[in-house]
Amino acid sequence: GGEAMRDVAKLKKLQSEVDDIVIQASNSLVLAADELSNVHARQLARLRRARLVGLDTRCLAMVQCLQLEVSYLEELCRVVGARAEKAEHSVADMQLELEHARSRLREIESQRPHTPLEDTLD
Repeated sequence: GGEAMRDVAKLKKLQSEVDDIVIQASNSLVLAADELSNVHARQLARLRRARLVGLDTRCLAMVQCLQLEVSYLEELCRVVGARAEKAEHSVADMQLELEHARSRLREIESQRPHTPLEDTLD
């Protein structure tokens, strides 16, 4: 029974690690989305100002930089989202393994003969 117990403990530890990863990924995603909306807002404000000054080349260059920044942040959101999804799959796999280990443990426990001494310890 000790080995199955160790398996369960290991799986529980792994699952909490994966849960942490999912939480971190979700937080990163929220931050990236906030940053993305800030960039969009700044881009719109700059475009409005740029139109007022006749879209000189400096403003156009700034707009192009912001478009790159937006593309980068969109890609970052995509990557973080994919990581979160992968971590969720890992959690699901680990839950299956955990369930398997638990049923193995139950099987072993049911086959093990109980001694009177152990009954008093339960």
